Amino acid sequence: TQFFNNQRAQNEASRWRHKGLIRSELFIDSMQSITFDLNGSYGESSNYSRTFSEALTGKQLPVNKSDRTTIGAGTQAQFNGTALYKLKFKKKGRTFSANLGNQYNDNNSDGLLLTYNEFYNALGLFSKDTIDQKKLNTTRSNAVNARLAYSEPIGKNGIIEINYGINQSVSNQQRLSYNKVAGKYDDLDSVFSNDFKFKTLTNRTGAGYRYSGKLFQFGFGGDVAFTDWRQDDRFRDTTRHYNFTNFFPRAEASYKLGQYSRVRLSYNGS
Repeated sequence: TQFFNNQRAQNEASRWRHKGLIRSELFIDSMQSITFDLNGSYGESSNYSRTFSEALTGKQLPVNKSDRTTIGAGTQAQFNGTALYKLKFKKKGRTFSANLGNQYNDNNSDGLLLTYNEFYNALGLFSKDTIDQKKLNTTRSNAVNARLAYSEPIGKNGIIEINYGINQSVSNQQRLSYNKVAGKYDDLDSVFSNDFKFKTLTNRTGAGYRYSGKLFQFGFGGDVAFTDWRQDDRFRDTTRHYNFTNFFPRAEASYKLGQYSRVRLSYNGS
């Protein structure tokens, strides 16, 4: 069977965004410091797309035709903030640090989908349908994380490090599709709609050792993470719940061959 396909498309899109960044570093004394990082952005976008496509037989008879138009607009907001505390002890190589962070995202969009479809057979047009929907999309997420790290010198050139971190994220993802009835978009189409809530809690801890000599340096260690993952399907009133255990081994070694050359080998796994 031989087919010919023709397509014409028109696309227009625009987007603008504002971004801001603030960084501040406070030295409490010669041994302690706190660093703050704040950044965020806000933007708006819009798009228009129209596509016409058709399939023809080898004799140039129509098989199907489609005329699809989509129009959309949305907003995107983001905020990230971190605070890092560092402490150096009198003993060289002994340090402590604490990090607290937050990431927030809020994306919203709405649009229209209008599609005309026609289907043909040997006798001509036998079927056609129309899709006329309004779509509302919302995605919100908020994640909070904290991490503690401590290092202790071992011998003349060695340092052992231990760390612990916790991360909790909650997100909501909603897509609502409404069919047009009697001139209004108020008929919710459950087939093309969904509403999910995700919640993830991760505890991660690990340790490592580093040796730094004049010519030879090496290190090894790893982390283990325990994750509790939950998904709530609000449309179907169902819940999925899983637990994961992940391992992150790492190792590296380097040797200085001369003033301008060095050989390095590293490994990371997950």
